[in-house]
Amino acid sequence: MDTPSLVMSKDINSYFENLLKKINGLYIIQITDRDGAPVMRVSQDKNVDFTLTSSFISTFTTASDQAGKLGLGRNKTIISMYSNYQVVQMNKLPLILTFVGSENFFVHIFNRKSLTIGATRSGVTRCK
Repeated sequence: MDTPSLVMSKDINSYFENLLKKINGLYIIQITDRDGAPVMRVSQDKNVDFTLTSSFISTFTTASDQAGKLGLGRNKTIISMYSNYQVVQMNKLPLILTFVGSENFFVHIFNRKSLTIGATRSGVTRCK
């Protein structure tokens, strides 16, 4: 019998694997701690391991901390666009979520039919 934490881990891994399949152009989803130590990773067969080194992840942490000093509040996300890839890194301390995709994958997220944006008094919300 699986322990509750193992079952939860399988559920989380399954969730991210399904997300990887649903978003066209998404190659890798990785969760790390703030120093870049991997916690979980799902990927397609693409060679984009440069983004998954601990130095790349810790650089995000430093950049995010510096961006927070601009007086605009805490930085939550950094999007980096390269010639062949886009990297979206989200600050969900104590974890960092990293999404690596094709040069157009961010566009695909917004073009999905299931994603519509609705305005409410409290801000913008995601509706299905």
